[in-house]
Amino acid sequence: MAITRSSKVKKSGKPSSVNTGTCTCIWCKTWKPRKVYKTKKYPPKPKTTTKKPAPTSVKFNPKGSIVISKPTSWSTASKPLNCIEDDGTLDAKLVLVNLADNMDEFFNMQAVFSIDGFFVSTKWGHTGTNGQSKLEGPMMTLEEATTKFYTLFHEKTGNLWSNRKSFVKMDGKYDLLNSTSATQASGPWEYYMDDFVDGKATGWYPYTAEGTTQTELLYQTHLTNSAYNRRIVQSGYFKYCIDLDEMTQTNIKTNKRRQIRRA
Repeated sequence: MAITRSSKVKKSGKPSSVNTGTCTCIWCKTWKPRKVYKTKKYPPKPKTTTKKPAPTSVKFNPKGSIVISKPTSWSTASKPLNCIEDDGTLDAKLVLVNLADNMDEFFNMQAVFSIDGFFVSTKWGHTGTNGQSKLEGPMMTLEEATTKFYTLFHEKTGNLWSNRKSFVKMDGKYDLLNSTSATQASGPWEYYMDDFVDGKATGWYPYTAEGTTQTELLYQTHLTNSAYNRRIVQSGYFKYCIDLDEMTQTNIKTNKRRQIRRA
């Protein structure tokens, strides 16, 4: 008897049955359709994003003490930053004035601390403007903050902080101002008009609140730093030379001079 083996294939191409008849070969006994393995799909991993911390700004009030504006994410948002002391408060107010070039710049610096660590705050710009500010930190050790302060002071003035009581002004470097007294009285400032600008009658007119604050600060500085009787102040598009001995303000561009007074 003939031995036959047949398979019927569907349109899909897979065998539907196997008729081995009476064949006893090992292939016919063990043959099975091939198993199809499916590839397991995994869900995509969620994307992670990191938020950058909000910037911190530092402002100085007219007397020079700092006011810190901190992002609400800081744990010390409602806690003040206190000035570090090391043989005196680490707080310096510097100026660089060149009347020949109509240049007058300030640079204020402080080392401060809070529960988060230690910081060095700086503010600089043209006199009469808000300038720019920076808060460096937090630093984890007092030594790191004081070293940063000392290095920056030497870079700006050419003097060592430890020798500041015998400070020597160097060409092209900032000068160290003597501190003004917080108890010194302040007063309103006025300027004299006699050219009918904007239809104003001849007489004394008050400075704006901002102008009064700025001029009073220059005046208080002059009381404790007699060499700085003349200052260059940026106000909008114009620069003015303020003479605190002659009590005049001169528009550098138009050369228009007016009398001023502390009322």
